[in-house]
Amino acid sequence: MNILAINDLSTLGKASLGVVLPILSTSENRVYPLPSCVLSSITSGFGEYTMHELTEFMQLSLKHILREKVPIDWIYTGYLINPNQAEMILQFIDDYRAINSDVKLLVDPVLGDDGVLYSSMTEAHVLAMKSLVEVADITTPNYTEYKMLKEVGTKFGEGCVITSHPNEHGLNCDVVVKISGGDRVFAMEYSGETISGTGDMFCAAVLNGIARQCSGEAGAAGYDLCDAVEQAIIYIKEHILELCQ
Repeated sequence: MNILAINDLSTLGKASLGVVLPILSTSENRVYPLPSCVLSSITSGFGEYTMHELTEFMQLSLKHILREKVPIDWIYTGYLINPNQAEMILQFIDDYRAINSDVKLLVDPVLGDDGVLYSSMTEAHVLAMKSLVEVADITTPNYTEYKMLKEVGTKFGEGCVITSHPNEHGLNCDVVVKISGGDRVFAMEYSGETISGTGDMFCAAVLNGIARQCSGEAGAAGYDLCDAVEQAIIYIKEHILELCQ
């Protein structure tokens, strides 16, 4: 499967493209990495960090992809540093569908956590992400992001996977997949820790599971999202400690 992966890239620490690329590369996928920005380190654990946005580079790269008609089956988006990048991706999808009308989109709407926006995010980011989420085939917001997007009227499709969802005890640890006929809930144990890169690892594992399913005769339309989520949860449990090394 051919995947365009858009996210940030850090020199120090395990997160974002540094986590996504190795996972997606394990199933014979062809992955095209496109950084939205570069950082000297992830945003926790390494002191003061330096960041450089790559909006212009992204725009030129997307134009290059269109010009070369690069084969893409899925587009994955993670952290976008400004609303312009979301708008740029929307335009790219519209243009690219002239090449492949079946191209699909997984959006991880990175906006906030624990009930608040990240310090680098604004309401403009939320509105820009709303537009991107509404055309996505799969979205993977955490519970905070889901609520923020719902508050601005976002219409989520059936492929919505909510992480860090409160369980019956009020602990933010369950994964809820919204599908036709009702929600599918995957109960998770609450670790009480925040480990950078977990969301990136989860998204990559979900998409990797879909890639394995789509390698059969059913093709890109034949994936089972709940099965991919279940396999991703198993992967997270087995590999989460690697992010701390």
